[in-house]
Amino acid sequence: MTHSRKLTPNRGGRPYPFFTVCVTGTHPSSKDRIDFTVYPDAEKVAKARSRDTLCPQDVFFSGRLIASVSAPNMAGEILIDMTVFGSALLERIRQNAARKAAS
Repeated sequence: MTHSRKLTPNRGGRPYPFFTVCVTGTHPSSKDRIDFTVYPDAEKVAKARSRDTLCPQDVFFSGRLIASVSAPNMAGEILIDMTVFGSALLERIRQNAARKAAS
């Protein structure tokens, strides 16, 4: 798992976009957030935090909500609800990865 608080800036001086996991209802810039560079790591930690704390978690991409991870129900299931933006973003990431692999 690769995560860090401060990512190195790109050529324009802005930090690279990253995925942020935090408790539902808090702002992505809160102190208890965790930043990731890839979505699968963010999703895995959001599920683990949800299971440990019994609180729902949100996943943000550069400050925009892309997914909500629910608290576990009585059967222990944790559901992930993607937003429209999140679904489109992940589909575009998959397409770009496939295009890179083909070339």
